[in-house]
Amino acid sequence: MFTLMKIAWRNIWRNPQRSGIVVTSMAVGLWGMLFSFGIMKGMMDQILDTLIGGYLGHMQIHNRTYPARAEGWILINFIIGDPIADEQSVEQALADRNGVTGWAPRLKTMGFVTSAGKARGIYLVGIVPEKEATVNSVGRSVITGRYLETGDRNGILIGKELAKKLDVDVGSKIVVVTQDVNNEKAVNAFTLTGIFQTPNSGSDMIFVYVNIETLQTLAQAPGQINEIAVHV
Repeated sequence: MFTLMKIAWRNIWRNPQRSGIVVTSMAVGLWGMLFSFGIMKGMMDQILDTLIGGYLGHMQIHNRTYPARAEGWILINFIIGDPIADEQSVEQALADRNGVTGWAPRLKTMGFVTSAGKARGIYLVGIVPEKEATVNSVGRSVITGRYLETGDRNGILIGKELAKKLDVDVGSKIVVVTQDVNNEKAVNAFTLTGIFQTPNSGSDMIFVYVNIETLQTLAQAPGQINEIAVHV
């Protein structure tokens, strides 16, 4: 081993220019590889933080018969149905579970949101603002106006991209069209309370938040929820 090391050392200095080029090439290549891996890991961490810290959460709880299908990373239900039967028991189980840092009951469905002469398809999400803030960063992403409060019976929160498409601003009137539990058309006028902007422009275009009691009344589904989002 000592002989090999001595031969290698002599070979390095036999042609210093060549040796310098080789060492420099290896160093630059290694640095470039580590830099690329760092960029890729940072991008993946940001994507995960955006999805989990946004609407998705670490877990979602639904009724076993919840009529939904997966589309990308969103679980979609086209009509309100199959509510979680015993919300209190589920929430108590979450409260007793070590490692659970927050949960939020939701009532969600699909619909349309319209302004003067413009309309877009949306995912309409009824939330409890205080609980939603434990799993969703949307409240911290409000750039104009303010986050929803419990007393905002006709307040609505939309994303920046959707606000651009509808050409609306805080204080504007927005009409939401959806279906109730009887598959009948349900319509309600809202006042735009706040506009949010998250790193995910796609979710800013489609997710619309209102108070859960308002959506329950609109959908003729008093006290019902069909999703609980969980953070651990």
